[in-house]
Amino acid sequence: MRGVTARNRQLLHFMQSQPEFSGFDTIQLMRFLYDKLFRVGLPISSPKVFNRRVTQFASLYADTASRKALRADQESVTAMLGPLLAADRLTSPDLAKPLEVAVNDCRTPINNLANWPSADNFAGLAASTSSARLARLFGDLFDRQQALPDRMERFQRAIDAEYAYLYTRDVQGRAQTLPASLLTIFLAARDPLRYMVYRPRMVEQAAQDWGMEPPDTDRNWYVHLLNWLRPIQDALTAQLGAQTDLIDVHLLLWFNHRFDADFAHRFGEDAAGNPVLLPEPPLPLRALYEATRRTQTIALCGPPGTGKTQLARTFITHWLLSGNHSQTDADAYWAAVDTGNVAAINQRTAEAWQQRTGTGDFAVAIALDERTRFDDVVERSAAGQAGAVAGPLRRICERAATEWRALGAAAHRYALLLEHLERTDLAAVLGNVLPLFDDDCRLGAPDAREVRLPYSGKSLGVPPNLLILGTLDGAVALPPATDAALRRRFTFVELSPDPNALSQTPLGETDDIDLAALLTVLNGRLAATKGRTFQLGHHLLLDVRTIDDLRQAWYNGIVPQVRAWFAHEEEKLSQILGDTFVERRLQRPRWQTGLAVPPDALPPTYEIRILDRDEFRWAIQELAAGGG
Repeated sequence: MRGVTARNRQLLHFMQSQPEFSGFDTIQLMRFLYDKLFRVGLPISSPKVFNRRVTQFASLYADTASRKALRADQESVTAMLGPLLAADRLTSPDLAKPLEVAVNDCRTPINNLANWPSADNFAGLAASTSSARLARLFGDLFDRQQALPDRMERFQRAIDAEYAYLYTRDVQGRAQTLPASLLTIFLAARDPLRYMVYRPRMVEQAAQDWGMEPPDTDRNWYVHLLNWLRPIQDALTAQLGAQTDLIDVHLLLWFNHRFDADFAHRFGEDAAGNPVLLPEPPLPLRALYEATRRTQTIALCGPPGTGKTQLARTFITHWLLSGNHSQTDADAYWAAVDTGNVAAINQRTAEAWQQRTGTGDFAVAIALDERTRFDDVVERSAAGQAGAVAGPLRRICERAATEWRALGAAAHRYALLLEHLERTDLAAVLGNVLPLFDDDCRLGAPDAREVRLPYSGKSLGVPPNLLILGTLDGAVALPPATDAALRRRFTFVELSPDPNALSQTPLGETDDIDLAALLTVLNGRLAATKGRTFQLGHHLLLDVRTIDDLRQAWYNGIVPQVRAWFAHEEEKLSQILGDTFVERRLQRPRWQTGLAVPPDALPPTYEIRILDRDEFRWAIQELAAGGG
């Protein structure tokens, strides 16, 4: 395949060197070749499958909410980014700041269009480099005299080499690289009639279903996609009986990616004619999915207030639906609980979806604390009777194992949620049951193990179809033995604070206070002073709508948490909260055996000032700006 790609590139370079093709860019050259030399209809080997999908698309999607939502996202990105990327604007000496603001403002539509929710990484890049450097990068990307794959590759390599430190990390801690999908956002914003947003999985699915030969890199995939566009768009126009554009082609690819034979039924007959474009699960949810490919014992770890328990419960329901029912049901559930991209399908709530599909029969949650014992979790003696009473862990293990032994790989998925792993010594609570959590010790594994329980005398094993997901406050210092026991059994997935989750919140009276900036400043100070595991989660400010809400969250949530972390280092409180909120008081001399203790021999105390409404607003504004 690489040889074919190299020969294609040689042909394009040769054509560009000829005077007859002066001014032609790569796409125009490829269209010339298809029109004049290779025109044999659609570039696919399975035309029946393609035509059937176009017919289904036309019957279900003509003038629906999906087209409107996708078009609105595309137009929003084009309106906000397009003018900044125009040729005359790239020469502006103040390009960087407006580009940073525009990318931040486009965060939601970028996520919906390109399935890459880390646009904030690029916004950080814009804030960290000069306008001249950005102009050179984009000028090269938009230079149509050069081959498009080469332009994209140079842009990606330059960004990855110079600015990788700005990127978020994946579940293995590796820096993520700039994806081709984000580059296509910029290309489509600059020239929406020529370029289209690229989503790799959708294009790969279309190539597989319709018999299109796949290129070897994302960049070549994108050029390949652009070469498909005109014949696919022509087929759509003919089928719909109206002029179509690249947004319709994008939607057809999405429809094909999501299609199954029971599509309309699963959305409900009343919604079949007006389905909603479903968002992809967010990055933390996808990180958990990635972890499940390697293990079935996972701990979701992060600072307090990052929404670990909520995410864990959402993930379990999504994971059970996708395995026990269909991906369509799982996606519909996500749409029902998502608050950032689309409304719920037919206003169904998450609880209604869970009831409809019975996911509650396959999951159990256990909230751990310092009082949790083996009897609470596994089994206990039946008071005054022979035998034992099964606890939640034993019950879910037995249900999952019974089905796994009968059906093997076809067995339903089951899930056990262990909330607040940091609040108990799990090794002491579970004893010899804890090693059964290891993937290598599960039923069916090479080193499969079972243990005999003390009260019932039954054998207990953990089957491979049982997901064990725990939540852990990363800021809590665990005893070394407990920490080691957890890390031997669990794969840790980190959930970090997300200041951008606050940027879309309607702030009402606090519209002059940047909550995202406030959280960023506080966490930057905490990380520098205490370490990166000691940070505040965005959920602490997620429900703030007014200055009174913020004052409540500050004094009842943020301040107590920070004071607890610095209980033995109170002199550092002002470094975090600012001098306005922290008052240093000298202790008054006291008498001991008739002698006064010198004032400088007594350590000062540190008190939190309770500010009135106006003072509080001013102090928070100062703190969010990096002062205080």
